[in-house]
Amino acid sequence: MTSTVLGIDISKRDFHVSLLKEGRATKPKKFTNNLQGFESLHNWLQQQSVAELHACMEATSIYGEALAEFLYGAGFQVSIVNPARIKGFAKSELLRTKTDSVDAALIARFCAAMKPSLWTPTAPEVKELQAGFATARICHRNDYERAEPFGNSYANCCWSYTGTFGVPKRTTATDQKTD
Repeated sequence: MTSTVLGIDISKRDFHVSLLKEGRATKPKKFTNNLQGFESLHNWLQQQSVAELHACMEATSIYGEALAEFLYGAGFQVSIVNPARIKGFAKSELLRTKTDSVDAALIARFCAAMKPSLWTPTAPEVKELQAGFATARICHRNDYERAEPFGNSYANCCWSYTGTFGVPKRTTATDQKTD
């Protein structure tokens, strides 16, 4: 693995980074959590003469997914780590200060010391399937919530799928009856 690491503390609107290059930390930077911010980060990394990089961030629901994919697409190594591991590492350093910039530096030191396993993005086909199933679960749950208050039987509702990856189409038992 490379000796240049980037710690990333990410949130819904922005992310803070701390770069450790050859064991020396740069001043933390803040970027917006969108494509423009990702490109600004990439330009900043080029200004820092970074050719190889191991970026590390905490698993934070969906907030870091787009940035992780961007960095992976730019040819950098990426790790997404369980926040409990970072918290344990902070305790080992007796670190009590909790700011976004301090967290980014902590994540960078964690990455340099622990060398977490590398992340690879989910295949587009799998993402499409996951999105279809998530949509079906939401629609199914909403259908159940609408049916019960009116005395409709939940058992009379079912889902059929059309298309390659299952665009949900609601059908009821009465739709399925034939004359």
